[in-house]
Order: sequence, then structure tokens, then C-alpha cells
Amino acid sequence: MAYEKTNWEPREGSDLDRFEKANETSKSVILRNRPNAVTKPGTPFSVKNMNKIEQGIYEAHEMIHAEMAERLAADNDLQVAVDNETTARTNAIQTHNEKVTAHPYLTAIINTLIGLPAWNPDNHTLIFTAKDGSTLEVDLPLEDLARDIGFDPVTKEIILLKHDGSEIRISVSDLVDVYTGSIGTHIQITIGSNNQINAILRGGSITDTELSAALLAKINGKLDATAQAADSAKLGGQLPGIYAKQADMQAADQNLQNQINAMTPGQMVPINHASAQTTYGIASSGIYGHARFPPNNAAPAVGSFGYALPYSYLSSQSFNLNNYQTPGIYTLYNPTEVTNFPAGWSTGTGNSACLIVLPFYEVSAVKQILYKRGTNKEWSRYSTTTTAWTAWIEGPIATLEDQNASKSLPSTDANQTIQSLLQTVRNCLYWLTSNSKILFGTTQSQTDFVVETKTNNNEWYRIYKNGWVEQGGYISHSNASMFMGDVTLPKIMLNGNYTITISIHATTASNGTTPMVDTGITLYDVTNIGFKYGGMGTTTTSTMYNIRVYWRVEGIMQ
Repeated sequence: MAYEKTNWEPREGSDLDRFEKANETSKSVILRNRPNAVTKPGTPFSVKNMNKIEQGIYEAHEMIHAEMAERLAADNDLQVAVDNETTARTNAIQTHNEKVTAHPYLTAIINTLIGLPAWNPDNHTLIFTAKDGSTLEVDLPLEDLARDIGFDPVTKEIILLKHDGSEIRISVSDLVDVYTGSIGTHIQITIGSNNQINAILRGGSITDTELSAALLAKINGKLDATAQAADSAKLGGQLPGIYAKQADMQAADQNLQNQINAMTPGQMVPINHASAQTTYGIASSGIYGHARFPPNNAAPAVGSFGYALPYSYLSSQSFNLNNYQTPGIYTLYNPTEVTNFPAGWSTGTGNSACLIVLPFYEVSAVKQILYKRGTNKEWSRYSTTTTAWTAWIEGPIATLEDQNASKSLPSTDANQTIQSLLQTVRNCLYWLTSNSKILFGTTQSQTDFVVETKTNNNEWYRIYKNGWVEQGGYISHSNASMFMGDVTLPKIMLNGNYTITISIHATTASNGTTPMVDTGITLYDVTNIGFKYGGMGTTTTSTMYNIRVYWRVEGIMQ
């Protein structure tokens, strides 16, 4: 059945975009389209018309799909027929060639010959002799070739005289390649009598410009008294400033090589850089160093520091959390059986977890912190022996906005360490709770993770590898009855289509943070670089003196 087009006609009239309000409150309003006049109703935008369009698209796709399937089947049948015919013809030719009676003319000639043919240079013929003494002469038309050769010294040409008296002339220059020497700034090229090409360095042509910086330093350098004394000691007590002879230098090099060969493995730089030394590869705030893991079978030494938690990824197996007492971070993906998990924990990818094991004061005394995929909860417990564990305690994960709205922590090294650990936990939770299709066990380029994060006094952001960004902050206002603000985003968004979340708190002198009530807030002028807001409302206390507006933005970064 052929598709019948719908003739879409526009609605015509005056003030077609006019709306009337009804039942307006502080939070809602009903708008009804009320044009002043409609002279032409136009084609209605209806479910029937849209379904007709969808059905037409579907039938067209089905028709294309059916035609493609028929064409592929026909192509396949043709290819099979061609292959079968090719195989049949190849087999027929092979069978024919293997028959004794094949090619009887050639066989007869070959069977009658005695050996190789004879050559007659006088008349340029090949003579084939058969077993019965008969001969077969094959005349080669070589008479057309040259019968003599000569040279013309005037034109410097080689002359080939043909049997018919005509000539073929070949210029000698076409057969000769001429090589010439040259004299450059530093190199002179000459051609010897035996056609050998020679390169000679021109004397006095090398200046400071052609020398390397290291060679110039050796030539122009002058040793001070301290350096002269050090050189004298290195050269076996020679006078300062006098260089050792070439033989002495070679002997010194050989002596140094002998000392290197005599070193034991412990005296040389090891291939494996692991070390039991407490100062080997130690790091500081400005120096990178080697990492060490907390001990597995002994308690850390009193006052020890500088341990790193190893990371492990485990997938599709049975997990007993009593067996995880080695300090580290573990991703437990797709558990097939769970033992000693919090109550109600099940199996499958939806019950994947991130486990952090922190060491305490002695062997087997550890704290476990557990996070579940798709939730905003954490569970924790600790052990005092290999078999004694406390019950799991469930609690929420504090968000960065909660931290901003609560009392600030002191700026100490310990607090920075805690914030760093919390960021690591957030990154792990993102892997477990992200709505995107993340496949555990894939390569780094196939998964998403945080690549940049920053927090200052009143703003923060997190940037993920795929371009997703989360950012937020707060703005303070001193007027509790009405407030307006302009947010400039730390990171520019792709466009104005992103998610904005606003929360408002009113600070008082007596009770810390008190949420505002009956507060309306309006967002406007939303662009990819920021937005504006405004609002007004009342509070539950008359002692409030400051308003803090918390904002959060999520979306794709420019």
C-alpha cells in the first residue's frame, strides 16, 4: 500500500501565541491558549498523524531490509556458482594434462629428438636431429641485425651497420656517467684515476662554530685551584693542570672497569629497586619517592609513616570479608557468593562493592569500610583478632556540600590526609554508582574516572575523563528578606542545558545553621558560563543575620 502524504497547513489568525492565566498561586499557574482570532485552524498535531508518520518510516525500513536480504542472497548464490564452475574447469584441465594421450604433437617431437639442437652461425639456424637421422632446421631472422660495428670520432657515436646497409647510431654520452669533484667550505671531493671518490677535510676550515659545546668547554676551560687539586688526585698525583698521557688515561679507564667488575650485587644499583632500608627512596612534600605497603604479618613500628594502600580488582567469585585483613583497597565486582557481609547483601553486579582495609595497632587488628554500588551508604566494622569481628555499622556518606554547610575543619596535615582519602573513596563510588555503561575489568581508556579536582573556600569542581563535570559552591547574603546573586562557573559548560541544584541555609548567632522556610527562588539568564538567581522568604527565627545559598551544577564541559 503506497504511503499517502499528509498536507500540513499552518494555523492562521491574530495573536496566535496569546495565553490567559488562571488559578495562579505562588507556586503554580494554568496557562490556556486564547488567540484573538483564528482564520484558519491548520492541520492538527495529533497522535493519529504522528503514528501515520511512524508507520510509514517503519514500512520503508522493512522494505529496504527485505531488498537488502534478497540482494545478499542473490550475490551469495552467484558467488557459489562461480566458485563451483571454477573448480570444475580447473579439475578438468588438470585431468587432461595428466593423460598420456594429451598433447600428442609435442609428445611426438620430444620423443623423436636425440638431444640439444646445433647452431649454424653462417645462416643463423638451429638444427634439431631426430633418432632416425632426419633433421629439422629453424631459421632465426638475425640478418636484420648489425653485420659490423664502428665509431665516428667527429660525432662521438657508435655505428651499427645492418645487413641491409642501414645504420644505427648510438651517442657515447648516452652510455657514460660523468662524475666531477667539488670544493666546499670544509670538505673537498676529488675523483681518482680508478674512479674512486675521495673526501678530504680542508685544513684550517674548522672554527668554533662547528665544534660542540662539550668540546669547546674542554678546549677553553681553565681549572681553578680547587679543581686542579682534584684533577691531580684523580691522575695519580701529577702536577695540577697537566693532563695524563693517552696511555695513562687508558690504564686509568681499565682500572676503573676492573673495580666495577669486582663489585658485588649489593654495591651496584639493583634491577629490583625494592629495599629494606628505611631511608631508601624516601619521599617528602617536594620529592617523589618509592612506595611501601603496610606490613602483612607484623604491626607497623611506632611513629611509622609513608605507607601506601595497594589496589586490587576482583571479579565474579565468592567473597568472604573475614579473609580481607591485608591493608588495601579492593573492588569486589559481581559477587557469586557473599559471606560476612552486612545483612541483606546479595549477589550479582548490582551488589558490587568497594572495600577499604585500614591497619590498626597490631597483627590482624584492622578496620573495614564497605561501600555498595548504587547506594549512598557506608558500612564499617573492625577486628581485634583473625576471628573476632564487631558487627557492621551502617552510616551515610557525607557530601562535599554537607562539609561546606557544616563547621569547617582546621587546616592541618591530618585533615588534608583525610580529605585525600575521602576523594579516593568518592572516585571508587563513582565507578560503582555511575549511570553510564562502565564495564569492570576493561582498560583505562574504556572506563571513566576523575582526571582533575579542585576545592577552595567557597567553590569546587570534579572533571571526569569523558568530559562530565560536577561543580558547586556557595554565595553569602546579608539581607534575609530578599536576595539576588550571580554565579560564574569555575568550568565553562558546553551549552546552557545542564542541571542546577539550589539549597538555602540561614545562619544565626545561636543555633548554627537553620533552613529557611516558605522560600521561593527563581533562576534566570542561564548560559554556559553561569546563571543568576533571586528570591525572598521568611524564617523560623528573628536572630538570623546571614543567608548562604549553596549551588551545584552537573553536565558536559566545553
